[in-house]
Amino acid sequence: MSKLATIAYAVLGLIASPVLADTPVFPPAGAPSDPATIKLYQEVATADAGVGRAIFTKNYAALDQFWAPGFVVNGPGNKVLSRAQVIQAIASGKLEYRDYHVVVEAISEIGDNVVEMGHEDYVPVTGPETGKKLYRRFTQVLARHDGRLLFIARQATIYDPSAIHY
Repeated sequence: MSKLATIAYAVLGLIASPVLADTPVFPPAGAPSDPATIKLYQEVATADAGVGRAIFTKNYAALDQFWAPGFVVNGPGNKVLSRAQVIQAIASGKLEYRDYHVVVEAISEIGDNVVEMGHEDYVPVTGPETGKKLYRRFTQVLARHDGRLLFIARQATIYDPSAIHY
């Protein structure tokens, strides 16, 4: 597959509308660009797109294909949420955003596990920060199960991009 239509998404940054990109999915500059690495990035992009489609269409049964039963999120609200709690937040409309952009900075495979890291910005359409552009760093952990990647954990932290800590 040379091109992949992806739907950008974020768990606890779940979007109200898909962001489509009909561009090749390749590792970022400086990362290895061998066939195995490109295949890994495409696998993760496929999983990301599947979750994005399921969230956008509120097809919770489809999430079974992408989220492990024990999927957990350490969200930007400083709370750990179970898979059921994330689905409830989606269903209640608490996680709707616009102008969502994601940059995957690194993907690393460690045995049967994959770690995806990057940053995203978005504008909430509900809640106390409605209309304000927010910036968030994320780490996602996926595990291979029956030949496919399943998300098992996500951590997301809202940050101030103008602050320099060291």
